[in-house]
Amino acid sequence: DFKSIAMTLKQGENTIAEELYVNEYKSHSPFWDLGKSKTVTGTSETSMLTVDLSGMSYGFYSVEFVLKTEYDLHTYTLTGTIAYQEGDGYFDTSGTYARSYAWRFGTTSSDTAAYSMTVDYPYSDYWNGYYKNTKLLNTETMRNYKAYDWVTEFATSTESVKKLSEAVKNEYPGTQYDTDQFAEFVLAFGQIGYEYGYDYAQYVKGTGDDAESTDYWAYSDQTIFSGFGDCEDTSILIASMLRALGYSTECVVLPSHMTFAVALDDISYLSTVTTKTYSFEDNEKKYYLCETTVHAPLVYHLPLQNVYTWAPYLVSEYPYSNYPVGIISSDYEGEEFTHYPL
Repeated sequence: DFKSIAMTLKQGENTIAEELYVNEYKSHSPFWDLGKSKTVTGTSETSMLTVDLSGMSYGFYSVEFVLKTEYDLHTYTLTGTIAYQEGDGYFDTSGTYARSYAWRFGTTSSDTAAYSMTVDYPYSDYWNGYYKNTKLLNTETMRNYKAYDWVTEFATSTESVKKLSEAVKNEYPGTQYDTDQFAEFVLAFGQIGYEYGYDYAQYVKGTGDDAESTDYWAYSDQTIFSGFGDCEDTSILIASMLRALGYSTECVVLPSHMTFAVALDDISYLSTVTTKTYSFEDNEKKYYLCETTVHAPLVYHLPLQNVYTWAPYLVSEYPYSNYPVGIISSDYEGEEFTHYPL
């Protein structure tokens, strides 16, 4: 809902390029509609700031974005630094980008706590994933995956996945990192930290009747960069994280859905829940299914405040409210699934 975005690229005090983007606002009729905007046709395909590379020399540049809401009620300024180095001139892959996270976790009302962190990732991981997917993708047709064992190509432990996994581990209040409690902590982070995002809205549209049903599998680095993903994107990411943390994981394909499974010796709360639990055995290990596409925190009233909390101990009371390790939607009860070791 920003009215305008002013963009400036400088080297030192010299302005290399600047541009002002003004959004088109729809006509306001009812008062409650005030301030809402609509996307300008074609803006997603139009460069907002064009830089003439012939006037640039290799080195560091500062970028500034000044965003204003309607009537200039609020102004936000974002700044950063980029390095223009010898290469293709389109993007420098030696830099980093940051993502911040915040979530709550607890197994009882007394130990529920808030956690937060910021992680710097290498742009190179994101662009490598983007490049590989671009080579695989035909944007004119719907992308279907018939050989699901190809999922192992996407479930990779890159530097970004390892950095994110270690950052989550460092936030964990416990000292054991091979238990069901830690697996729940990682799953809760994934459910809360990554919102659901449709492939056609993020990556590519099909054509005709397939326009909104394109099946695009994102590399974990793409999901980390985006902050959004559908069932296979978030399943691949969280399974890759747990694998990087020492767990055995598998991706699980259900009818029109994907989830993942983690190998655990036991889950203490399963005997007390009434919700359907899902597990299977493979190579003498017992795997429990994990649902990634629900927004895990439920609004649960703690003294004097309403907070979002991940609370497996509440499952027996509110079996519809969240999906800890081993529990997924009853919509898939009785459905057959295929699992692929990572």
